[in-house]
Amino acid sequence: MWIWAVAITLLVVATIGVAYAKRRNPTWRPLLPGFVGTGVGAAVCLVVYGWGFDVSTCNGRGDVACMLNANQGVLTVVALLLTVAGLWVAALNRVADQRENAVDAARRRQRVIASALEETGHNLIHVALAYDTRGERLQGVPQLSVEEVLRLCDPEFQSSIFPGVLEAARAINRNLEGIRYAERERDGTTLHDRLEGFVNNSLRLLAYAAKTHPHESHEILGRPGYQDFRRLAIHPANAFYVAFRSSECESEAPALRTDEVPVLCWWNDRAPEGVEVFAEGPRFRDMSHPPH
Repeated sequence: MWIWAVAITLLVVATIGVAYAKRRNPTWRPLLPGFVGTGVGAAVCLVVYGWGFDVSTCNGRGDVACMLNANQGVLTVVALLLTVAGLWVAALNRVADQRENAVDAARRRQRVIASALEETGHNLIHVALAYDTRGERLQGVPQLSVEEVLRLCDPEFQSSIFPGVLEAARAINRNLEGIRYAERERDGTTLHDRLEGFVNNSLRLLAYAAKTHPHESHEILGRPGYQDFRRLAIHPANAFYVAFRSSECESEAPALRTDEVPVLCWWNDRAPEGVEVFAEGPRFRDMSHPPH
């Protein structure tokens, strides 16, 4: 009897060891405490049962080990073991379902982010074409849309998308509302201000997505023309300053030089000395001309 008890105990220890080795696996991690508890409990029961059977005289009704050793007792123990096995199968199925749901949620998030980035890039191409080649004169109101960008703000993604991306998405929507209002009212000054804000927040959205969601954004930002956002994502400063024109950051130049923070802008009209500048207007204008 003791040989079987030792053998099963060693098997339980080996099972716990395998489960511990897989503790970093998302499927196995929630089950590790249960494996340990079940294994230790089974080992203790076997040891107690073996000890009880060895010291028992099997002459009285109080000899539990002898009663378990009878046919009905063995069947009862087998039934209990099958019940425990059934519970574990149910737990494994539940964990597998949770994992599948998490994978589906990640895929939906990836699709939403990719669609939002593609729409943002398309908007910026329209903005680039709406200005003259020097970026000084707005020649017309660009055609803009934010349907895919606003999907980032759906309740489903509030806890899984970086707050900076969500804030930029909401700001883009407010900017577009201001652009449409200024267009109706024929308010040129407000139109320029809101359009510049729209561009700045679109650049923030792309830069934050590249930094905080590299896997989801790679489908779009891995394309030619988006290389500056990939560089910003791994920039040593781990920060960036956004402006429509590089000259607008002149007052911040000392701090930017000290911390080596790059400037992400639309037009590089007059960059402060010693400040690294990424100008995206010319890039998006070039992206409007597909390669032949």
